[in-house]
Amino acid sequence: MTGYIPANPLAAALMTPEQRHSLHLDDIDAYQRQLVFWQDVPRRAKYTEIWNEVKAGQ
Repeated sequence: MTGYIPANPLAAALMTPEQRHSLHLDDIDAYQRQLVFWQDVPRRAKYTEIWNEVKAGQ
């Protein structure tokens, strides 16, 4: 098992109850309500400065 949610919803029928629970397939709506897909980076200027130093060093 990869730990990723399957793309095919019918795959859940082939999993044990424990596997479905570990992938949040037993209550996917509740799981999706708690997801945060995007947050702004705190201290964006400092992040950009450090990231540019990393890129320049490659």
